[in-house]
Amino acid sequence: GAPLPQPLQERLGETLAQYRIAATGYLTAVATALRSRHDAPPLAPVPEALAAYAAAVAAVRRDGATRQLSGEQAERFFALGFAFEQMNRNFRDLDRRVVEWTKPDGPSVPVEEPSER
Repeated sequence: GAPLPQPLQERLGETLAQYRIAATGYLTAVATALRSRHDAPPLAPVPEALAAYAAAVAAVRRDGATRQLSGEQAERFFALGFAFEQMNRNFRDLDRRVVEWTKPDGPSVPVEEPSER
């Protein structure tokens, strides 16, 4: 939950923002596709954004910027990379399921109406 140190925010912030945009855009499009049984949205922007982040991380590491991190900061920095890799696997799995569910002969998708509060 803690932010990255300022130097890393400056170097990785743009690629993190691009990943957020790609991931939320994909998830929004998936919801629409499932509700309407239209074709699954392309997943490509999500792994492309992750690859851009990975390239930025590699540059940060190559430049030695991680050496000045405290143990706790380094742990959070590397845990973020592991979390993105897991999310990437989850997105690929979701993509396979959405393709199955949006096929004309695929299983029916239960649509729940939003509850009133």
